[in-house]
Amino acid sequence: MRGVETIDSELRLVAALRCAARERGEPLPSTAPMDELLDERLTHLAAGSARMRAPLSIRKLPRQ
Repeated sequence: MRGVETIDSELRLVAALRCAARERGEPLPSTAPMDELLDERLTHLAAGSARMRAPLSIRKLPRQ
C-alpha cells in the first residue's frame, strides 16, 4: 500500500489539473481518480487508527 504522502501528492496533482482546465475554460476532468485516491487514503488512515486503539501502555509512540 502506498503512503499517505504519495496519495496526497497525487491528489494535489489531480486538483491542479482540474484548476488549470477550469482557468482555460475547458471541460473539467472526471472526479473519479480523486474519489479513488480519497478512498485509498481513507483505507490507509483507518488501518493506522486501528493501531491507535491499543491501550496506551502497549502502544509505541513516536519520540518527539
